[in-house]
Amino acid sequence: MEKTDRLLDACLPRYDFSESHERRVGAAPADVDSAISVISPSDMPLARALMALRSLPTRLTRRAFIAHPPDQPFIDQFVDAGFAVLGHRRGRELAIGGIAQPWRLRGETVRFRDADEFVRFDAPGFVKIATDFRTLERDGGTLLVTDTRVLATDPSSRRRFARYWWLIRAGSGAIRRSILRAAARRAVASSGSSR
Repeated sequence: MEKTDRLLDACLPRYDFSESHERRVGAAPADVDSAISVISPSDMPLARALMALRSLPTRLTRRAFIAHPPDQPFIDQFVDAGFAVLGHRRGRELAIGGIAQPWRLRGETVRFRDADEFVRFDAPGFVKIATDFRTLERDGGTLLVTDTRVLATDPSSRRRFARYWWLIRAGSGAIRRSILRAAARRAVASSGSSR
């Protein structure tokens, strides 16, 4: 196996489910990285609609629900929902992660302080989810790549998540592609590039 220093490899080297998407961007990696940190659902109408659909069961069951302004950065919204930044190497890589039971309407989300606590967590009944956004310099621009990995903490959770993943995977991929498009638009606009 190739040795890497990727944050995702340090936080979730083994996983049961994964998904990867990429997009070429006519802007420098630093501009793309900055764009990832500030884009919001208002920059991504499709993602905004799909995330609203995902939150509908929470709203219907009157469970505590955080309403976010549409211009709040999506990274901040994930952190409000129980995810955490696992690491950020400016201009290169941002990784976020969460520990949850997404297949349950009232599934618990485990709050944790940092990447070390995320790595150590192993209580049964959950999945650990980690997503990164990497900016790789390519041909005068950037290749923006996102990988999502999911590791179940026990076989029962793996089976439950597999059913959930089957239902939401297409929408999950659409959200990630929407994030990449929005980041590309924002990065190109801020860099003044015409590509």
